[in-house]
Amino acid sequence: DVQVDTVFTPEMFGELASEMASVGMEGVDTVAAMWEKDYRQRKIISGFMKDKDIGNKRLASMPDRITNTINTLDEGAVCRPTIINCYDKPMDSVGDWWVQWKEFHFQRKVLVKEKKGTSQPKPVWSMLAEIKKEKYPAITEAEEAVSVPLQLLCGAIFDAILVHMVNTVSPGTWFGLKQSICDSLVLRKTELQLALLQTQYVGMDVVFLQEVAAMFVDKCEAQPAIASTFHMMTPEQMDG
Repeated sequence: DVQVDTVFTPEMFGELASEMASVGMEGVDTVAAMWEKDYRQRKIISGFMKDKDIGNKRLASMPDRITNTINTLDEGAVCRPTIINCYDKPMDSVGDWWVQWKEFHFQRKVLVKEKKGTSQPKPVWSMLAEIKKEKYPAITEAEEAVSVPLQLLCGAIFDAILVHMVNTVSPGTWFGLKQSICDSLVLRKTELQLALLQTQYVGMDVVFLQEVAAMFVDKCEAQPAIASTFHMMTPEQMDG
């Protein structure tokens, strides 16, 4: 089993720490200590990918949920550089991926729908929120206090391991296969969902939609068959 710091290297962590510090993120030194004492020494599969505590604390799944596919107001769907979405640029090595991942989180700005106030472009990293112990009891108070930079670390390790895995077992072929799956199942998803609502479900009295991005509401309201039939009721806080 490969150790984390042979995939997500100390040099990469140093660059991540520098980027986090440069934007004024608090807790970077604490996360650096966690990296040295714990995360860099873990095994990539048994010690990280299959670790139930990381899952219970949402340290990798929460940043993935927020940044995997961002529905923007001006660019459509914007994807994080990872193998588990429709990101459309090759990542032939962990080094190639890392350049793209850093740029995405710290240089890329996105314009997302917000419930209150005027939307302004903001860097992707700023979309991450603190993981609260009251909602996810598995997280410690110390981890909660630095949960934003800790999410970035765990998210980076998670994505690095995935890129390492596919380039180890299927070099040169995995990317084309992934793109064909995206073309078939994902890229036209919203179009197909709207078509289903307008044809198969327009006669229903009530339709419940779950895990829906805020932008989907606008798309529904732009369809006359849906807008004239249904009153859209949405949560006060919606995930852009």
